[in-house]
Amino acid sequence: SEARHEQALATDQDHALAYDAPEDGDADSYFADLAERVASGLEAAGIPRCKAGVSASRPGWRLSVDGWRGRFSKWMRDTGPEGGQLASIAFDYRRVAGPLDIEAALDEVVRESPRRSLFLRRVAQNAILGRPPVGFFGNLVVEAGGEHAGTLDVKGGGIMPVTAIARTHALVAGLTAKRTLDRLAGAAAAGLIEEGDRAALDEAFRLLWLVRLEHQASRVKSGGTPDDFVDPGTLGPLTRAAVKEGFRAIDRAQRELALNFDLRR
Repeated sequence: SEARHEQALATDQDHALAYDAPEDGDADSYFADLAERVASGLEAAGIPRCKAGVSASRPGWRLSVDGWRGRFSKWMRDTGPEGGQLASIAFDYRRVAGPLDIEAALDEVVRESPRRSLFLRRVAQNAILGRPPVGFFGNLVVEAGGEHAGTLDVKGGGIMPVTAIARTHALVAGLTAKRTLDRLAGAAAAGLIEEGDRAALDEAFRLLWLVRLEHQASRVKSGGTPDDFVDPGTLGPLTRAAVKEGFRAIDRAQRELALNFDLRR
């Protein structure tokens, strides 16, 4: 999310490290120590480590430039689920420190994505997994039970699907843009989605982000922990209606993506 400039108050660490040196024991030992210092510092600052282990402190996320080129190419050739799943993390990248221009090297690999049809199908499949919380008749569907009963998951049901849809279209077009709204604009310019659909997803994305951030700020202000589960009863009638329409737009976009890739939804 930070690579896309889309980080909220509730977040964790997802980072990797690239270096321009031989992949030998001395180099890896040095960068392993560096990565652990960074990860520990972020943790001390209140940003927890990634539960899935996406961290430069782990060997698989700490590679040379050539190693990263090979890893990205491998993921794009992967016919199993791993390639599509890792694309949701690794293919959103941005250099945050250091002089090494790793982005240019990885952008070259991403531009090859239009020729990787099986990889694109996996990415599209992941983009339609998270369902917007809207029912058959367009009504909002809240969490049925558990800790978040009676709330809407605005991230999992809205923001993440738009992000995944935009990422899929960008990879189909071989675009190297990282921000969600830039990817949607690029997809429309490439003729992959209609301008009206782009505008609807753009508006839904902005609205859900506003709702999410206001909710998280309110949680922090009251001494709680920020999360993504919003009680629709706390929304005004106009905002609630707009959120409902935004979820409908996302649902339509997912159905269109499934149709384009001949996927079951």
